[in-house]
Amino acid sequence: MSILSDVDLLSRFSNIIVSNRERSLINPASIDIRVGTTLKEEKAASEWKDIPFANYSSDYYYQLMPGAFVLVATLEEIHIPNGFVGELKLKSSCALSGYDHSNAGYIDPGWRGIITMELRNNSRYTTLPLYPEMRVAQLVLHTLVRAAKNPYTGKYQHAKSVESAKP
Repeated sequence: MSILSDVDLLSRFSNIIVSNRERSLINPASIDIRVGTTLKEEKAASEWKDIPFANYSSDYYYQLMPGAFVLVATLEEIHIPNGFVGELKLKSSCALSGYDHSNAGYIDPGWRGIITMELRNNSRYTTLPLYPEMRVAQLVLHTLVRAAKNPYTGKYQHAKSVESAKP
């Protein structure tokens, strides 16, 4: 497998980022991914609270408390064409600030939809800002040796919002 460069990402950009695409999101070997407008806050075991999140901004942000865990949707709808695999990684600037993204960022060939990101505040004392359009992750695309015979068709295909775990 090899990683796509900015040249390759730009030539395939409209096929990879289906909605809310901006060329400024393209980095040398990844595409920045932003927080969308839906957020679920963990309240108790298997209990989630929907947070009205669309009106937050960099000036008026949701405060992610130390140790808190939330699920947020990506702003971008993403498509991983067959022949590629995607990895969603936390931006290093966010990691240095105390954010953590669960290591569930592997995206199969053929997948399409809004990605649910699992974010946690790893800091012990500092609240962290979270708001729509915040750049928190980057999408890295790898080419496969050959296209998948059976691309992804699972239960999260065509997700439109935050998806919590399904049995």
